[in-house]
Amino acid sequence: MTRTATSRRNARAIAIGAVLALIAVLWYWQPWRPTTAEFMAAMGGDEVIRLIRAAKTAQAYRIHPPDRKQQLPEVFPAAYPIITGPVSVAPETVAPLRDLLLRPKSYSWKAAYKECTFDPGVRTLFEAEGHTIDVLFCFECDQLQIYRDQKYVAALDIDPSRPEFVRIVKQLLPNDPDISALTEDRHARAR
Repeated sequence: MTRTATSRRNARAIAIGAVLALIAVLWYWQPWRPTTAEFMAAMGGDEVIRLIRAAKTAQAYRIHPPDRKQQLPEVFPAAYPIITGPVSVAPETVAPLRDLLLRPKSYSWKAAYKECTFDPGVRTLFEAEGHTIDVLFCFECDQLQIYRDQKYVAALDIDPSRPEFVRIVKQLLPNDPDISALTEDRHARAR
């Protein structure tokens, strides 16, 4: 075999290898999205989704995590001391909040462990058909927890939608200095 033929073969092999590597990288970085059934399960079930959709009103509370030294038998939304609230959520804000909560793209679906304690600062309460849906937000670790009738049903990572949730929460509790200091980027400092 001539040197030219070997060079062409090597170049072809390198090109094929580069294309395969590119395909592998693109496949890996493609965002995984849950199926409808997986999303419903992650949200705590189809009944939770239906009740959030059915809620026409909501209330917001600025809350403080309970004292960790206190041994609570079970942590549930009503166990968190209220700093401010209830604040009635304006109808024009309920729909965007509800839509954001029910949008699969609002959540990170990659399994990632966050080394933080869930210490929520905001609670939203939806009521529909005699049931309550509480959504607790922790902006220290960008997670939320969902409760149906004071019983835990789900926890989700809100990294992708933090900016939108922060903007909504600032509308809900505009006079709270800690909420006002929240930044759309968790790692940025408030100015």
